[in-house]
Amino acid sequence: MLREIVRHRRARAHITLLDVYRAVGEPPPFSDLVSDDERECLVEQAVNAHLATLKEAEATLLARFGEVTLGMLSREFEAKRAKRRNAR
Repeated sequence: MLREIVRHRRARAHITLLDVYRAVGEPPPFSDLVSDDERECLVEQAVNAHLATLKEAEATLLARFGEVTLGMLSREFEAKRAKRRNAR
């Protein structure tokens, strides 16, 4: 279904990378390194304190995905393709 939506120019202007990410099941952009299996474990607590940076990075990445539309990517692609053709 996503493929059919993407083919329509009007839809491309509104579909974001975040929409695509969600459509493919929201795979973790970074490995699931942060664990809370052993909440009392001091080693796990120390490691997780530093790996929380990954969660911050994930939030930033997903926010940016929400700003980028397939239409934007399509226009960039077409501009680069035209430039390459003209260079030949």
